[in-house]
Amino acid sequence: MRKIHTLFFLLLGVFIFHVSMKLIYQFADYGKSNSIGQFAYWYNVPQFHANYSVFAPEPPDKREFFVYRGYLKDGTKTPWFEDGTTLLQQARENRFSAIYKKWKIQNYLGFQTNKIYLQLLRNPSIQHLGNNKVKEIAQQQIVHYPQYLNAARYAETKLNERNVEGVEGVEFAYLIKYVKPEKGFNAQFFPPKTLNDAD
Repeated sequence: MRKIHTLFFLLLGVFIFHVSMKLIYQFADYGKSNSIGQFAYWYNVPQFHANYSVFAPEPPDKREFFVYRGYLKDGTKTPWFEDGTTLLQQARENRFSAIYKKWKIQNYLGFQTNKIYLQLLRNPSIQHLGNNKVKEIAQQQIVHYPQYLNAARYAETKLNERNVEGVEGVEFAYLIKYVKPEKGFNAQFFPPKTLNDAD
């Protein structure tokens, strides 16, 4: 019986925490909110994001942009490509379609890579080395994380679908439109990946 009570209160606590984060996120302006509002943002986006208009989920207006481009064999680069805007436009036309889920999936690639990268930048054991060295170390480490590798595979796949020829590398970025990079770091851009690199 005691185990049942413990489980009940544990689940109740998780439920209250989740609902609280949803409510704070729903009504707080991230750009002007305090640390609690910012934590609620990171908790909800993109996993649990939903604005609600009557009973239909409302795709976000203020949002991030996952972009990518190819490095070509002739030394040039393709333009930056971005899939989220088209997906959100389609989702607004049919609020209950699966297209919004597709946007969340591709946005999640950039979100998770950026989250890991920020953690690397905040590593307390290397802060004494200075900003430039910290960024250099973070750039060297991020390329070994599965979040980075998954985003690179997505970029490669989409460039192939666009019939871009001569691609030998990809670069991608997570543009946070209304969030300032911490400590002056351009934290949302990631190093290029050569396609013949071993994963």
